[in-house]
Amino acid sequence: ARASRCERPRAALLAAMIFAKVLYFVVERAAEPLSNRLEGYAARSASFRQLCGYVANNFNRIEFNKQQRRQSRMAMLSGDAWVEADELIEEPSLSEAEATKIGCELLGEGTVLLLAGGVLLHQTLAENAQEAEQDARTRRNEDRLDELEARWRSVDELAARIGELEAEAAAAG
Repeated sequence: ARASRCERPRAALLAAMIFAKVLYFVVERAAEPLSNRLEGYAARSASFRQLCGYVANNFNRIEFNKQQRRQSRMAMLSGDAWVEADELIEEPSLSEAEATKIGCELLGEGTVLLLAGGVLLHQTLAENAQEAEQDARTRRNEDRLDELEARWRSVDELAARIGELEAEAAAAG
């Protein structure tokens, strides 16, 4: 029983990792036609090509810094904390063609993710609105039911009072 409890979180983590990988490939696949169209546009527009280069170079810088931090952490863990000056690696630069291609891919994937997020947000808001409307309808029906029950009780009270008055009239008369 103890081993199965340890295996469950691992299985859930593995399933989440697989789902994330599949989701990444779906986004990448969905963005491919858009990325190709963007590359065609970048070939004709210098300003768009510049934007793509800016996006790609920033992404490249972030990835490079992430890799450097990872290597530094690994060096510290292995005991090689002192990095020699000649071991410092300069950030690789991208050619204009590479930067344009990577930038178009990133913009395409970002667009697909934004659209998917927008659709999910819209769906969530619509479901929340529908649920709120259903709750309001339920509250109105409960209020109406309470009102009808109160009227029924008053009718019962009046019927009981009429019965008492008829009994008094019969006793007096």
